[in-house]
This record gives sequence, C-alpha cells and structure tokens, in this order.
Amino acid sequence: MDKKLDKSIYIVYTLYILSINFVYTMKSAMITLKIDPKTKKEAKQVAEDLGFSLSSLLNGFLKDLIYKREVSFSRREEPSDYLIEAIREAEEERKKGNYYSFEDPQKAIDFLDDLIDEDEKK
Repeated sequence: MDKKLDKSIYIVYTLYILSINFVYTMKSAMITLKIDPKTKKEAKQVAEDLGFSLSSLLNGFLKDLIYKREVSFSRREEPSDYLIEAIREAEEERKKGNYYSFEDPQKAIDFLDDLIDEDEKK
C-alpha cells in the first residue's frame, strides 16, 4: 500500500475515533463532590453489594430529584429499649382487658378530659 494512503487512513481513523469520544463524553458531565472518605467507601460498598455503581445510584437520585422536585431521605429506625418495653406492657394490658375503646373520637377526647379533670382535683 501507498504510504500516503496509509497516512490518510490513519488520519481518517483517528478523527473518527476522536469524534466518537467527543460525542460520548458530551453525553455525560462530571460532578465533584466533597464527602468524607469513610462515607464514600461505605456507600460504594453498599452500591456494589446491591449490584450498582455509586455513579449510577447518584444519577438515579438526581433524576428522581428532577422528576419529583422534592428531596426525601428515609432511614429505617429501630425502636428504643424503652419503646419496646412500653409496647410489651401495652400488649399485656390489652390481653388482660385493661383498655378503653371508643367508636366516636369525641367520646375518647371527653374521656381524656375527664381523666385530666380528676387528676387536677387530686
């Protein structure tokens, strides 16, 4: 083959590759976040455990933000020992029949008002 033809093919091929890279890189933008290293490491691990990249999860979050126009963070909370004990006691009292039930919300409010009045008299 002719050296001039080889050089022309090389130039066309190089320009083609550069144009593909240019179009591809134009489809994404870089965002720089300041985040502590521990959070990044843990988030990356969780993302990988779920089968995602951290980048794809952040993209999903941003798309959700745009779509919903709101931010919501949820966290699965564990009940405190105090709350667990209070629930257990309430369940025991209910089994014993030590509870009040009202069909009308106003009757419940009146009942509570009466309890408060009795307590204030003491």
